[in-house]
Amino acid sequence: SRSSAATASRRCRHTTAGVGPLVFVCGGLRGGNLLGDMFVMEESPGTQGLTRAEATAALAEHVDLAAPAWQRWLRDSGLIEEAAAFVSANPGLVGGGGDAGKAYAKGGGFGTPNSVGSLKFDHGSPGSADGSPENNLDAMTKLSSEEAQAAVALAKSGNVDIDSPPESHGSGKSSVHTPSPQSTAKGGNRGRGSTARKPPPSSEVRLHHRAVVVAAGSHDGGPASGLGSLVRQLSIDQFESESKRIGPDMAAFGTPMVKRMGSLDPGSMTPDGRGVLTPDHEKPDTVPRKVLNELLHPRQWEPDPGPNRGFILNADEIDELCNLAEEKFRAESTVLRLRAPTKIFGDLHGQYGDLMRLFAEYGSPSTAGDIAYIDYLFLGDYVDRGAYSLETMSLLLALKIEHPDNIHLLRGNHEEADINALFGFRIECIERLGEEEGVQAWTRFNTLFQWLPLAAVIEDRVACMHGGIGRSITHISQLEELERPLTIESGGIMLMDVLWSDPTESDRVEGLRPNARGPGLVTFGPDRVRKFCEDNDLQMIIRAHECVMDGFERFAGGLLITVFSATNYCGTANNAGAILVLGRDLKLYPKLIHPLPPSALYGGDGEDEDMDGGSWQLALNKDRPPTPPRGRAGDQKSRIDSGGTLAF
Repeated sequence: SRSSAATASRRCRHTTAGVGPLVFVCGGLRGGNLLGDMFVMEESPGTQGLTRAEATAALAEHVDLAAPAWQRWLRDSGLIEEAAAFVSANPGLVGGGGDAGKAYAKGGGFGTPNSVGSLKFDHGSPGSADGSPENNLDAMTKLSSEEAQAAVALAKSGNVDIDSPPESHGSGKSSVHTPSPQSTAKGGNRGRGSTARKPPPSSEVRLHHRAVVVAAGSHDGGPASGLGSLVRQLSIDQFESESKRIGPDMAAFGTPMVKRMGSLDPGSMTPDGRGVLTPDHEKPDTVPRKVLNELLHPRQWEPDPGPNRGFILNADEIDELCNLAEEKFRAESTVLRLRAPTKIFGDLHGQYGDLMRLFAEYGSPSTAGDIAYIDYLFLGDYVDRGAYSLETMSLLLALKIEHPDNIHLLRGNHEEADINALFGFRIECIERLGEEEGVQAWTRFNTLFQWLPLAAVIEDRVACMHGGIGRSITHISQLEELERPLTIESGGIMLMDVLWSDPTESDRVEGLRPNARGPGLVTFGPDRVRKFCEDNDLQMIIRAHECVMDGFERFAGGLLITVFSATNYCGTANNAGAILVLGRDLKLYPKLIHPLPPSALYGGDGEDEDMDGGSWQLALNKDRPPTPPRGRAGDQKSRIDSGGTLAF
């Protein structure tokens, strides 16, 4: 059954290897149980563009179809007759997969594979009945493919060809040639176009060997007091112990800004035109100021647990906010050119409490905070999944209007109407604003989303985007040529790739592979990351899009880093959230927060994990669960290459 397949795949710190059309998943942890099983997934012939006979021939290039273990798998998969016919017709071609067959044989029994999306899953593996709780992610389709199915349907409705080989893709759906690195850039804010290759940089971008970690202290005073915490610096290779409580409450020590300003919230004062610090209540009464006055209180904000909660803005005010922000985005390039120092945020997904915690612990974008000397870059996915998408999006837009040269927002895959209509944002707008005004506000937000930039390059060395380079993006100038406003139809395969693609399962899986999220989406290997960096004179790619257990994760020997800022994603992942701070010295400093109890995120007493707190989003996430997180960093035995990348 599909639930058996889902249970078998629900694990962390497991090993995944891709061999031709097959993916092997072995071992790992589920809860406190060490698993010793293996299961195999086969890409469906339709996705490969092959007939069943051709797929069997491709399979024979990698495994020994005559080996007993593979005979057993073929029999359970319903492929034994095709395999027997191939073996009879091609006796000299059989036998290339002995090692894989032996590896399979150690894994124990396999049930009948079930066709789910683009993959076939075996199930009933030895570790699937270990007494672990029922997986509310309901099989691999609901672990990863709900969003992918919506994306593929959207691409097909826009006549985007997502099945042709990568070399056939140009810019969008037109026949524009693939630009070279020497193509003239459009520039951007703080930008400059350049037609000559840059000399080697004087210093290299590198990940600092220690990360700052914040864990919530133990309080009885409610969510607000629960933000007091102990701050530690840990080696980035020592995170396996960080799921434990790391110490007593140290709230009395505070931060330097809090100590200087007493009880004044770091987000409550901003400069006037002369650079003088002015209380917010004395600023002009505009919609952006209203949002900042009401929402930018990192140490004082508390969730509203009420079932009939409204919002501080009505539809007309949201329209005004979007109009002002859209002016700022229209003036920017599709690819921003930024300078260090910069704070880089990953997915937020409406988890406004996490955004406030990150501001409180690591600096707030106000003059009372650190906006005067550091930029903020957000990599997309501001809405959906969480219960406070309206707060998250409205605050970021107000900050963009207030600090247009210091606040930068990129587009994520959820900044698309056909996606956020399904995964919570539209429902939230209607629930909180009413049917008519809710639809009006949701429509206006999505019109604005089409103007968001797609990428940023910091100090000519670090490329930042939401998803990745996929199959079609070889040079950053390709993205610069895309003209906004962008829809999936006008952006084509390139927009799909930059918003939806992921790295492969590990540094050992190179090239382009099918994406476990669903058919039509791809993953890209470390070889493509290295090539992209070489061709664009870059030293690193920073992207978001995937929940990672420690909030950040390295790939391609450290050439690519994934960052995810929402903790305990969808209330199920129990992951940390992180930001990355790129200093003037081009060192990259990870800064983490750990999950808070549900009562601190959604209000109420948190005793009923189902729905008593009025969090309708929790039910939606059960129906449309997220992509499962990658494994936790730090287990030295799980490292697979000298660069320290994990097998997960």
